[in-house]
Amino acid sequence: CITGIKNILYGTNEQEPQTEVIAQLAQEIYNANLIKIMIDNIYRVDFEGKKDIASIFNNLLRRQIGNRSPTVDHIASKPDILFKLING
Repeated sequence: CITGIKNILYGTNEQEPQTEVIAQLAQEIYNANLIKIMIDNIYRVDFEGKKDIASIFNNLLRRQIGNRSPTVDHIASKPDILFKLING
């Protein structure tokens, strides 16, 4: 569920985001190729859902571990994602 992913990444009014849970979620997103799935199917989602997907994508892109950017590394290793982003 997009809302659940967003709540884990950004936290809720009751709970701050937890680094370990975010790392696990990000790894599962990479393993399930969810970034590509979201990009491929964004046209099916309503406006608010598109905003949520953009927010999730933005959060994952900005995530850093030391000098590494794991989402950038993941996208760079998957040319199909990169080409889909470039082509729109």
